[in-house]
Amino acid sequence: MFKTILVPLDGSKLAESALPIAVQLAQCCVSSLILFHGIEFRPPALIHGERHIQTRDEAEQYLQEVLSHLKMHVKKPTIPISYHIHEEAIQDIRQGIVEHIEELQPDLIVMSSHGKRGIKKAVVGSIPLQILKKGNIPILLIQSDEYVTENQPDHPVHNILLPLDSGSHHDGSLKAAVQLAKALQSELTLMTVIPTVGTQKPFNGISSLQLPISSRLSLEIETDEVTKHLNEHFKEIEGQLDPSVKVHIRVARGAVVKEIQKTAKTLDHCLMVLGTHGKIGMEAFWADSIAFRLASRVFTPILFIPL
Repeated sequence: MFKTILVPLDGSKLAESALPIAVQLAQCCVSSLILFHGIEFRPPALIHGERHIQTRDEAEQYLQEVLSHLKMHVKKPTIPISYHIHEEAIQDIRQGIVEHIEELQPDLIVMSSHGKRGIKKAVVGSIPLQILKKGNIPILLIQSDEYVTENQPDHPVHNILLPLDSGSHHDGSLKAAVQLAKALQSELTLMTVIPTVGTQKPFNGISSLQLPISSRLSLEIETDEVTKHLNEHFKEIEGQLDPSVKVHIRVARGAVVKEIQKTAKTLDHCLMVLGTHGKIGMEAFWADSIAFRLASRVFTPILFIPL
């Protein structure tokens, strides 16, 4: 599925929280793993409360230590693990990672979030999502605040959650979710959220609360259609997976992001797969991007698939 996985590291424990799941994926997909560090132009003294890497020698020493640790702990020592240092000072680390996509040819980037939440993240957009928009390859975002303490290397992914819209706009992420479930031998949950009358967005300035009967009937019809749509997917993928891999269908009612959050919390060691058109910052805010809102609010690891 993934032949080469790139993990950007800045020397902090926060960034290293992406390593356990990156190693698990590399082992299950028989991928090579590349640790990446770019020397920054005028780097800060501290990064996430820890000393920031300042020089090429410091980066070399740090990555060799990480590499040695990984090789001691991986279950399949035949997995190629290497590192790459970009020595020319980078002013924009996001652009530096994007430029190395062509050079290193990864087909997945695994990296941690960097602690921004709320309005600041909504305005500037997360670094991983900015890289996703520019690089156009899948990014697995580890929401490190919680992942560091609760999901250690000996806790593999047990569940894949795939939220889909009521149409077929995000069905492109289905293939990736199925491949992941197959590689990781994880359970797969296909989920769609249908709004209630109270959570439905206004249409042409008219609130669904002003037309409660017609809105309710419309939502009931949509629920039936969505259930049929998900069952079609179930039949489509059932034969692709090992019989031991369970596939579940869930149709929830309510606010989309809230219901997806609730479901993710009920799934043991969950990884979410989301198709996205790469909207970030205020563009995503005004477009009401579900992927962007989830990245800003949930702690579950999220695999973003560019559509």
